[in-house]
Amino acid sequence: MQGGFYTSLKKEKKEGKSMKKILISMALGFALTVSAGNAQAVSIGFDENGAGTFQNIDLWTYRTDTGLATGFIPGQFVPTPNPPYGIDFTLQGRVGSFDNGGIPVIFPGIVLNTKELTFVTKFDETVVSQGFNSAGHQIATFSAGEDINSIFKMYIDTTPDANPNNVSGYTDGLEILSGHLAGLTSSFEAQVPGTLGTGSFDVKFIVDSFDSNYFNLTTDLLLFRLTTTGTLNQPEFFHPTVMWDGTSTEAGVNPQTFKFDGSTGFEVVPEPSTILLLGAGLLGLGVFARRKKA
Repeated sequence: MQGGFYTSLKKEKKEGKSMKKILISMALGFALTVSAGNAQAVSIGFDENGAGTFQNIDLWTYRTDTGLATGFIPGQFVPTPNPPYGIDFTLQGRVGSFDNGGIPVIFPGIVLNTKELTFVTKFDETVVSQGFNSAGHQIATFSAGEDINSIFKMYIDTTPDANPNNVSGYTDGLEILSGHLAGLTSSFEAQVPGTLGTGSFDVKFIVDSFDSNYFNLTTDLLLFRLTTTGTLNQPEFFHPTVMWDGTSTEAGVNPQTFKFDGSTGFEVVPEPSTILLLGAGLLGLGVFARRKKA
C-alpha cells in the first residue's frame, strides 16, 4: 500500500484496569444513549491532499454512473411458487460534491477536476419478492446481510481519468479506504422490463481500513459505516460494455444496466462484541454491588 499510514479498524484487546475503566465508562454512556443495532449519524474529516488537514463532512454525493445486475429472472413469482434467489450487483462511481450540515464543503482539486475520488463495489443480493402490480408492471424487492467477501474500495487520483463511457480509470489511484457489505434493501418497478423502470436502494458498508492521512475517523469500540441511498433507473445514462472488474454488460444471465445516482452519509454503531462486553461489565458491577451490600 502506497501513500500515508494505513489504519486498521480492527479493535485491539485491552486488559486489566484500563479495560475495566473503559467498560464502566462505555457501559454508563451507551446504556443511556444506544442499544445493539442503533446507529448514530456523524461527521468525518476528509483531506483531498492527504496531508492530515481535515475538513468535516457528513455527506458526499455521486455523479451519475452505471450499475449492473446479473442473474435476475424476468416474469418470476417469488416467494410463491418460486423460492428467493440470488443475483450479482456491480457498481462504480465518482464523488462530485460534499456537504456538512447542509452547507457545501469545497475541496478545490475535486471541484476543479484536478483530483478525483472514485469507488468500486461488488456484492450478492437476494430477490425476496417478485411479481406484478395492478398496473401490470413487474416489481421486485431485494435484500442482503453482512458479507465479508463483498468488495468496497475508494481511490484518490491526482490524474483524473475515470471514464463512465468505457469504465477505465476508476481503480488506478491510491486506495484510501476499503470495506465490506453490512446489509441492503432495495426495490424496483419495471414499466417495460429491461428497458424502462425506477428503483431505490439503501446500502450499508462497514469500513475495514482507511488511510489516516485522508480520513479522520473516531471509532473507539465502534464500527464505522457508509450509508448509501439513491436511485437505480432504466434506461441507463452511460453505455459501457464492461464494468470496473471486467464483467460484461451484454453477456451472462440477463444483464441489466441502470442509471445510478446517490449519496453517502456516515454513521457509527457499537460492535457486537462491544455490546457483549458492556453487558458483562454492567452485570459484573451489579454482582459486585450485591456482594458488597451482603
